[in-house]
Amino acid sequence: MYQAEVTPCLFLTVTVLRGRNISKGYLKDLVDTPDPYVKIYIKKAPNAHRQTRYINNDKNPEWNETFTFLLPNDLSGITAEFTLMDSNYTSDENMDSCKFELSELSIGETITKTFDFVETSQVDVEFQTELRCESDLRLEKHSAIKKMTFVKQESRRFFNPSVNYCKNTKKKLDHTLLMRLQ
Repeated sequence: MYQAEVTPCLFLTVTVLRGRNISKGYLKDLVDTPDPYVKIYIKKAPNAHRQTRYINNDKNPEWNETFTFLLPNDLSGITAEFTLMDSNYTSDENMDSCKFELSELSIGETITKTFDFVETSQVDVEFQTELRCESDLRLEKHSAIKKMTFVKQESRRFFNPSVNYCKNTKKKLDHTLLMRLQ
């Protein structure tokens, strides 16, 4: 049985609720109604990049999509960056970005914040933090470490520089013999 250190994990749940008055600007909206979606980036999270689905031709989209991030217990200096995007056939357009300091959150608290983007665009986001100490997470972490160790050992054995193979004959040649041939 493996002994794993018990360390609580901070779970940040981010729910992108809805957008209001999503606009690329008056003239651009006349040509093409936005197909908005939101990108989320939290640098210190293992799954740092997440995004909602795009909603076709909608200035007031309802996403209601929830994302969970594992973070260090100390949120100071960690920001969440939200980017409002417009989905297009050729390439997506970055409409605007804003940042939120996660240190403003308290553990166990749920808050809803409205972010203002270009011109009239607004997006409502709900944040919830929770400190958890689950054995499944500790075992997953331990299994990942064991797997990485195994892969490193096998790659060292497989890519051992003292043993090489000839391309034509597939016979093992000793490193010293290879040195004489060079």
